[in-house]
Amino acid sequence: MSTTSISSMLASHPFFRAFTAEQCQAIADCASHEVLDVDSHIITAGAPADHFYVLLSGKVAVNLHVTGRGYITLQTLEGGDIFGWSWFVEPHTFDFDAWVLERAEVISVDAALCTQAVQRDDALGAVLYQHFAEVMALRLKATRHRLLDMYGLR
Repeated sequence: MSTTSISSMLASHPFFRAFTAEQCQAIADCASHEVLDVDSHIITAGAPADHFYVLLSGKVAVNLHVTGRGYITLQTLEGGDIFGWSWFVEPHTFDFDAWVLERAEVISVDAALCTQAVQRDDALGAVLYQHFAEVMALRLKATRHRLLDMYGLR
């Protein structure tokens, strides 16, 4: 798939609506289109965060391993969501696991290439980091709610 096609997909994704066409193209130049099958383990906690993912369709579970309880689902993501924000926060390792629940179409963005693009364009970095901060806040809120539910505190 061409980067022009990927850029168009990014431009129509909710996460990228505030981005300019040039900024979407800069991200597309770092990206590839993938289709992921059910039960694919796309992110492993503790692994290097070398990509982030733009979910176009399907469902992905964000999970946390809890000693004595196994994996708990913190959040179920659907088309229109984004995941893998750990790429821009030290130590650049994933904090959660992610499994595909329903066949998923994603845009996979290479973190090293994206970092280079951000270093060349401060405005791209500012808008990208602002939007990822919102994703991080949502993920933290979902984690809090899930833990409160798990321990019967809500």
